[in-house]
Amino acid sequence: MNIRSAAKLLALSAATVVTIPVAVAPAHAAGTAQHRADVSDWGPFFSRNGKAKAVGTVDRTGTEITGQLFRLDRGRKCAHIEILFIDTRGNQSTDDERRCAGDLGIFSIKQLVPVKRVLIRVSQIDDQDHVFNRGAWHTIFNARRKRILVL
Repeated sequence: MNIRSAAKLLALSAATVVTIPVAVAPAHAAGTAQHRADVSDWGPFFSRNGKAKAVGTVDRTGTEITGQLFRLDRGRKCAHIEILFIDTRGNQSTDDERRCAGDLGIFSIKQLVPVKRVLIRVSQIDDQDHVFNRGAWHTIFNARRKRILVL
């Protein structure tokens, strides 16, 4: 075996090592080594037509929701999420976020009053704020169960 053949064999071996597939964690699970024990993952949830997706976390009190929206449509439609907070007195408040082309779609929403229940729904929205392809409501926190719902 000459030096040229040995170099080719070594290069081929190195290329083989580099191309071995590696399991990759989902995008919303990035930083799991720093993942706090007082939060739980939710999602993925989709719009009715599957062209918008959301994943995220909810804290143990249900007052802080973080996540990321994904726009899976090539058109001019945006991904949209509605978050419904129900407090301990039964009062409801909503918040919403959107992700359009070029946006990262990362959001963080904090509720200042104690909550009893938190629901989310993923949809699409156009540039004139018409919401459509609404997905189902999903409960991501329920204080009565004394735990976070992982769906």
